[in-house]
Amino acid sequence: MWDLTARRSINASAIGYQALPLAVVALALLPLLLSTAVGFYSYSITTFFADTLGFLAGVGAMTAIIVWFGGKNMKALPLEPYIIISILFLTYSLTHIMHLRGTFLAFYALVLMLGIFQIRLSAFVRCAVLAYSAYAGLCLWIALDPQDSRTVKMMIVQNVILAIVLFSMVLFARYHQRIRYQLKARWDDLERHQEDLRHVMRQLEAQVITDELTGLRNRRYFLQIANEALHRLGHGRMHGLALIDMDFFKQINDQFGHGIGDLVLKTFADVGVACLREQDVLARYGGEEFVLLLPFSDPQQLVGCCERLRQAFSETVFEHADLGTLTVSIGMSLVLTGRTLDESLLLADQALYRAKRNGRNRCEISWES
Repeated sequence: MWDLTARRSINASAIGYQALPLAVVALALLPLLLSTAVGFYSYSITTFFADTLGFLAGVGAMTAIIVWFGGKNMKALPLEPYIIISILFLTYSLTHIMHLRGTFLAFYALVLMLGIFQIRLSAFVRCAVLAYSAYAGLCLWIALDPQDSRTVKMMIVQNVILAIVLFSMVLFARYHQRIRYQLKARWDDLERHQEDLRHVMRQLEAQVITDELTGLRNRRYFLQIANEALHRLGHGRMHGLALIDMDFFKQINDQFGHGIGDLVLKTFADVGVACLREQDVLARYGGEEFVLLLPFSDPQQLVGCCERLRQAFSETVFEHADLGTLTVSIGMSLVLTGRTLDESLLLADQALYRAKRNGRNRCEISWES
């Protein structure tokens, strides 16, 4: 639901941004339309339509050129060309408006206002300078004809007011751009901090479920995964479960030290991972005891896997100490529907006890006992 709302908001923003050139063109046409409607336009209705159609044709040609050179990768029409052509047409319109010319100066500010949040500061300054230069040039052109002193003073005042308004807009655009850059910098910092936080959270999650010594999953994670696997079991399906214990591990610690003992545990973890499938789960259950879960495996697959693991570890050669042949004892059971995980673990533990009692370095099953 949120994705749909966000997509609609983005689409609405894109449509609004695409409509800005149209709004700029409409504002440039308004003085011509209003002055003609009240009879202040010095030319006829025919000239009004000719000027309007000529302006729209120029806008259409400019749009075609922009689209042609912009290609398919252009996300939106650039606003600056439309502001420039609208300022020029607005100035042209003011040359033919006989009265209230100063009133229509507001349209310079309105046209520029549509670009104050959308174009860069340098482009906005160019447009503001163009607007002032265009109107100042218009006043100079009008002053070439004999004018009374009152008209000249009025044009001077209008130029001063327009300069003040445009300068104020430039200052506001500069302030807005600085604030926007600051917000963007803070947003980028926030995104980096969020990514760092997500990375730390992933590390913490990995530490919570990982045995620090062997790199295998720990008992907590295994019990969670095993319970979830039990709940996913369908009728007639089963998982393989095995408890694995290092033979004579206490003697290794006593004779060679805990450093060698830790190396033995890490070596068994490496051997176990190499013997298992990607979906199998080998975890350290506690001390020198490990637990193995083979999802959706039958008894033959479980026995074969455990025998390969036992054989591979017994063939491992330790270079750091003369440990001789190291072995493991394995007790196996099945995770079935109608049986709790604790019951399956108890059966595997009983099978492990039989393996220890029957001479170690062997695998024992629980489903035929």
